[in-house]
Amino acid sequence: MKTILTSKFGLLIVGIATIALIAVLQLSLSTARLDLTEGKAYTLSQGTKSILTSLENPVELELFFSKSQTQNIPQIRTYAQRVRELLLEYVALSGGSLSLTETDPEPFSENEDRAALAGLTPAQSQAGSPDLYLGLVARGQGGVEQSIAFLHPARESQLEFDLSRAVYIASRNQAPKIGIITDLPVEGGMNFMAGLNNDPFVSVEQLKQTNDVTILPSTTSDIPGDIQLLMVIHPNGWSEQTRYAIDQYLMQGGNLAVFVDPHAEADDAAVLQGQPSQSDLPELFDTLGIEYDKDAIVTDAEISLAVRDPDSGRATRMLAWLGLQAEQVNAHRVTTDILSVNLATAGALNFEQSDLTVTPLLQTTPNSAIDDVVKVQGELNPKALYDGFAATGEPITLAALVQGRFDSGFEAAPQAPENAEATTQADVDTPAKAHISQSENEGAVLVVSDVDWLSDRMWVQVQDFFGQRLAQPFADNGKLLGNIAGMLTGDAALLDVRQHVQQDRPFAKVQAIQADAELKFRRKEQELLAELEATEAELAQLQQPADGDGTITLSEEQQQSLIDFQAKKLDIRKDLRNVQHQLGKDIEALGNRLKIIHIIAWPLLAGLLLTLYRRRLMA
Repeated sequence: MKTILTSKFGLLIVGIATIALIAVLQLSLSTARLDLTEGKAYTLSQGTKSILTSLENPVELELFFSKSQTQNIPQIRTYAQRVRELLLEYVALSGGSLSLTETDPEPFSENEDRAALAGLTPAQSQAGSPDLYLGLVARGQGGVEQSIAFLHPARESQLEFDLSRAVYIASRNQAPKIGIITDLPVEGGMNFMAGLNNDPFVSVEQLKQTNDVTILPSTTSDIPGDIQLLMVIHPNGWSEQTRYAIDQYLMQGGNLAVFVDPHAEADDAAVLQGQPSQSDLPELFDTLGIEYDKDAIVTDAEISLAVRDPDSGRATRMLAWLGLQAEQVNAHRVTTDILSVNLATAGALNFEQSDLTVTPLLQTTPNSAIDDVVKVQGELNPKALYDGFAATGEPITLAALVQGRFDSGFEAAPQAPENAEATTQADVDTPAKAHISQSENEGAVLVVSDVDWLSDRMWVQVQDFFGQRLAQPFADNGKLLGNIAGMLTGDAALLDVRQHVQQDRPFAKVQAIQADAELKFRRKEQELLAELEATEAELAQLQQPADGDGTITLSEEQQQSLIDFQAKKLDIRKDLRNVQHQLGKDIEALGNRLKIIHIIAWPLLAGLLLTLYRRRLMA
């Protein structure tokens, strides 16, 4: 006798119930996920959650995706689904402040026109095919609109930050105002010396996406009062009037971010003209108690970046190019989520004489030294920096935050140059501002002894994607600049939003071993080169003509010395080749040993332990 569950009718009921249960679970758990990735790549950071629960104004999100045009492009459809699920999670966490609509901008439709008007950039899967859209428009109730032109899968590591930034900006009524004083081509433009067109710095472009940025000339003598943060980048030979304006801005309660450099490789104009590309702000540094020598650079044998040796063609370390990792980044609000920063020919900052509150942010390893900037002002030769390298044994500070009440670095306002003329009648009628000798309230000055870290080549790879610049970071330089702006403008909401920058994940111990090995071999190489030079000098001395007719007359003893020196020269050159060859072999052998340990030894050990455990259970 059949029961109701085994009958056809019963099976039909079970099937319908199962389908209904699956549908309910799919709807209710559409945004739920179990994140088993290292670093929780698919879990929203606390910064995003804080933004979503405290939006200033409601925001309408519109996701433009060419669904009908991507039937045969599973990669784009899969990524679009990832974006959609993440946005639904945003909506669920916002408590009603966010809403999401989805639009398919079909070719020649009104929706395609709306996507174009919103500033979205289409792509083409192949030549002659219709345009494909995958972009987002965030519209705030306060009238602010923010767009992401194209959500490219290559930027998946930045997806959470890009979405959170768009939502955050759209919800605000007004962006923080930042002023930048610099002569560097941070906004791009024509480089007439090189005959090239400079692209804008990606770091500054990203800063503009979340802030109201004004570029001020280096000849400015008055800082607008509504500037919340003043960034001073590479003050190279600026007038006393400009330096005084910076000083008084600080005295009036403004916050400063100052970036100086003993050798700014990003200063193309100075480099091409063969002029010094050094920068300094002496009055400010004196009042802050900062010791900074613009004629000295910092080198580090442990975290230096690898470059191609111009002589041998092999990879070698450029001691003045520093690849700071998490161990060299001190924990602070401004260094939130900063795991790597690359700098080039940076200077040293010493705060021993300062009576203010100083927080070091970026430091070298103890295997670092201070060298003469002259070694890098000409052609960059990695080997030259090994000559005389002697580690200090102590970390060297490269960036720091100084807080407190500041004294002016000027006793009074400097006199205007004799050839200066007022440009308008308003300038004549405006009375001179009273000199402020001390800041009324506590302020903050952040100092970095490098400006090259802002340039693209040190942290980001930029590609052209259908006319759009696609930036793929390999270090956190851009994130750090955004953190600096966020903290010093008091607008720190985006600091805790995670950016999953693609890291090299180096073995710190292996790097240290490689650095020590390379330093040892480079020193031996220098010794052999010096010995070779001395030997060749002795040979040249012996081979000089002794007679007036140009003939060389040698005694038996001198002839034997000549033979000995020639043999010695050959031996030295052989030793030199062996040293250069051994350096590569030792580093390669170290890598092979590590591969054997991780690929073979550990699995064998795990298998042995598992076998012993099973035998114990069976005993």
